[in-house]
Amino acid sequence: MIIHYVLLLFVFFQFIHSTNSSTTMR
Repeated sequence: MIIHYVLLLFVFFQFIHSTNSSTTMR
């Protein structure tokens, strides 16, 4: 299911954002 992949990607993005909040600070 593609939806499953999208969800996984979203979670992954959130994790990366949390770790790289300094580099990707809005």
